[in-house]
Amino acid sequence: MRTLSFVLFGLGVASLLQILGYILLPLEFYSLSLIILSVFVFFNFNARDPGNLSSYSEVLNVLQLRDPLTQLPNHQLFLEHLEQGVSIANRQKKFMVVIKLDIDKLSEINQQYGYKKGDQIIRNLAMRLTDLTRESDNVARLSGSEFGLILNLIEHDGEVDSALQRVMEEMRNPFLIGNEDVILNISYGICVYPTEQGSIEDITQYASMALESAKKMGGNTHKYFDHV
Repeated sequence: MRTLSFVLFGLGVASLLQILGYILLPLEFYSLSLIILSVFVFFNFNARDPGNLSSYSEVLNVLQLRDPLTQLPNHQLFLEHLEQGVSIANRQKKFMVVIKLDIDKLSEINQQYGYKKGDQIIRNLAMRLTDLTRESDNVARLSGSEFGLILNLIEHDGEVDSALQRVMEEMRNPFLIGNEDVILNISYGICVYPTEQGSIEDITQYASMALESAKKMGGNTHKYFDHV
C-alpha cells in the first residue's frame, strides 16, 4: 500500500504543476499512468486471493483462443474442435466435413472501401457462418479473410454436397457496405473424413490444399481434396 500511496502522490504533484503551468505533460502520460496504476491495484489486491488470480487466468486463456474481431474461435481452438470432430466421427460411424473458405482479393475491397468497411464485411461473414451452423458444428476465423467450418454428424455423401451448397448459396447473397450491396467472390476447399484420413494436421492441410487449388482455378469456386 505504501507504493500505491507514492504513486498517487506523484500523480497529484504532476497534475498540480500542470495546472500551475510549470510543466506541460501530454495527455498520453496520464493515460499510461492510469493503465499502470490499474494493473498495479489489480495485482496488489488479487494476489491476496488465489481464487481471483485463478479466475483471471481462465479469462486470459479464453481470450487467447478467440479472434478479437469476430469473437470466433481462432486457429488453435479450431484444431481442438477438429480433434473432437474426428473422435465423434469414429465413435458414431459418420462423416465430418472440413471446409476452408477465403474471400478472393479482400485487399482490393479494402482499397476501394477502406479497412473499417473491410472489417465490417469480416464480421458480417462471421455472423452468417454462425447462423448456418448447428450446435454440433464449429466455425472459426483462421486468418485475415480465411474461415474454417467443421460439420459433424454428416450421414452420407449426398448430405456433404447439400451442406456445402447451403453455405455457398448464403455467401452469394450481397453484403451491405455503407449503402451499397457488394457480392463477394469466395473460394472453398473441402476435406471429408474418414474419406481422407490422417492426423489432425493432415486433415486441415488437405482442406488448405483444396482451397489453394480452387484459387488456382480462378477463385469463386470450390474444390474437394483428392489424393489422385
